[in-house]
Amino acid sequence: IVFLYCYKLYVYDIIVVLWCHFIFFFFQAEDGIRDAQESRGLGDVYKRQAEYHCRGVIIPDAAHRAVTSEQIGALVALLQLVLEWREMIDTSPYSQHCGERIEWCMINMYHICDWFIKPLTAREQCSWVELVATGPQLPAWFVSHAWLTEFHQTVEMLAWHQEVHQLPGTSPYWV
Repeated sequence: IVFLYCYKLYVYDIIVVLWCHFIFFFFQAEDGIRDAQESRGLGDVYKRQAEYHCRGVIIPDAAHRAVTSEQIGALVALLQLVLEWREMIDTSPYSQHCGERIEWCMINMYHICDWFIKPLTAREQCSWVELVATGPQLPAWFVSHAWLTEFHQTVEMLAWHQEVHQLPGTSPYWV
């Protein structure tokens, strides 16, 4: 469950876009998966990132594709590196940052999925977790969040949760 405090509401045809403040809630994990879609991303920009060259493991059961804090940390490092040296422009007409350069302080899951996850997983036709994991990762925690949330806030929230519960970096989350 995500509680939203909305201060702007835009309607574009059928799509409703909410710019909101978010409160995150953690739940014991269940299963789920998002469908793969075509990428519009960066192609071979990631060739220098050895951990993304090939699939690390095949995990047939999507319910076992949790992500650890350490793996999120590696993704954060990649995002910050690429955003530092590559100009990427937000082209979503539904974004409050449309036409602006995507920066760490504003990147969200829509940007990450389109510009990073899809290009990284396209060759192997796999999930991102299958690129970075060495085996199945059954989630211990389910994180409900909105994709429009700035990713640095999601990362900060996960770090807070990990600290409060004194969890190791290998704790698996379904995000």
